[in-house]
Amino acid sequence: MKILLLFTQYSVNTGQSHPAALCDALARAAEGRVEYAYAQYEDLQHYVTPTEARITLPDGRALESFDLVYQRRWSTMPAYGVSVAIYLQQKGIPFLDTESKHDGSTNKLVQYWRMWEHGLPFPRSVYVSPGRLAGWLRANLADEFTLPCIMKSVASQRGKDNYLARTVDEAIKIAESNPNVPFVIQEFIPNDGDYRVLVCGDRIGLVIHRTREGESHKNNTSQGGSAAIMPVDTLSPAVRAACIKAAGVFGRNIAGVD
Repeated sequence: MKILLLFTQYSVNTGQSHPAALCDALARAAEGRVEYAYAQYEDLQHYVTPTEARITLPDGRALESFDLVYQRRWSTMPAYGVSVAIYLQQKGIPFLDTESKHDGSTNKLVQYWRMWEHGLPFPRSVYVSPGRLAGWLRANLADEFTLPCIMKSVASQRGKDNYLARTVDEAIKIAESNPNVPFVIQEFIPNDGDYRVLVCGDRIGLVIHRTREGESHKNNTSQGGSAAIMPVDTLSPAVRAACIKAAGVFGRNIAGVD
């Protein structure tokens, strides 16, 4: 049997957790019947698309290669704990504590995992922690994405910390210039604007078409974009249904869906 223990970097650095010592003690108690390994949430690489997903350790092992995952101190990094819980549940791998599956959608990363869980569309995405991102970009970006690609913070809103990287070198420069920003890398979808859909309960209350200004790739009105109210039936029935479903997946009575 193989068991993985997950820790936060903060708990390890502050001496609250001692992963190696704990794994050794547990292995002795199990008298060799159980193999223990450990990692930090910051070590994990997330790859999620509507049709394919994986979470791996730095050595490439997928989380489902373990028989049980114990999430230690997940509540201090709830979005990452929830993301892991969603993935493990869909893969049929037991995990502790199951409470982690029910926390909110506190950043963009966990939102993508919830959309994957419920079959909703979204851009293919890769998340690598800030400390490992530049190396990952150098080794993998050209193989994983058709450039240009989007780099945006999983924690920001209103178009902040959102970049269009046209080359691998440009992406690395963005990562190195923002060493503390938790970027998700996403495919760039060419467009001449986007829609912000206001969902109220089980119906759509408002549809706003947003268009960008100048050379920016961002349509956000908070970043200088223009907005126009459109008839609700501008969107197809399938798109309207997906917007309402998305709001429900996140448990939001009033939601803005892009």
